[in-house]
Amino acid sequence: MIPKKSDYSLEREEWEATLRQELKERRELLDLQVLLRAVRGTPMNEKESTFNEERERTAVEQRMKYYRHSPGNHVYIPTIVRTGEITDTAQVDNDEKKRRADINDTRVYLVLNVNDNLVQRSELVPLQWPSFRVDFKMECRLKLLGRPASITCQLFQYQKGWVDKLICEAIFPVPEYGTPPNTLNYEFGYAPIDLIVHALLCCAVLC
Repeated sequence: MIPKKSDYSLEREEWEATLRQELKERRELLDLQVLLRAVRGTPMNEKESTFNEERERTAVEQRMKYYRHSPGNHVYIPTIVRTGEITDTAQVDNDEKKRRADINDTRVYLVLNVNDNLVQRSELVPLQWPSFRVDFKMECRLKLLGRPASITCQLFQYQKGWVDKLICEAIFPVPEYGTPPNTLNYEFGYAPIDLIVHALLCCAVLC
């Protein structure tokens, strides 16, 4: 029986593999610089053209420790938990009142595309506070004579007087030939603003 490697061993192997790859790339870059300088008639001296692995390894390790966790270190994943009641709008400061007003004024809509061609667009729906949820209750029935290459749904934020902003895009599975009509309830989200979208899509491909 082969013993299972610990998480530390796997992290250490990944760390060393990344380190070796970085050193290899730096060595190749130095060789290229030496060749270019020689072609241009300004060759490097022996000190400049010699790859100092110890110095480069230290530099790479310092950079890796700065940008990623070292093997064996804990990985902390922040989680937002709503444990208290939301303060009433009348009791918050003006900045928070403005933020909530902007949220209530936010309008979004869905666009359904088949083969990158617009098929249906929903009505403008307000963003719900404080849940940041949008329920379009949009039902679209498609009868396709051929199997499409793609079915996508795009979520846009309406911006009066400006180009509407694309928030996110969901790619729907394409039904097979002869598939009976099937109504699917899709839910997808956009993490930065915790926006949850619901949409209904009914598809059938006729052969």
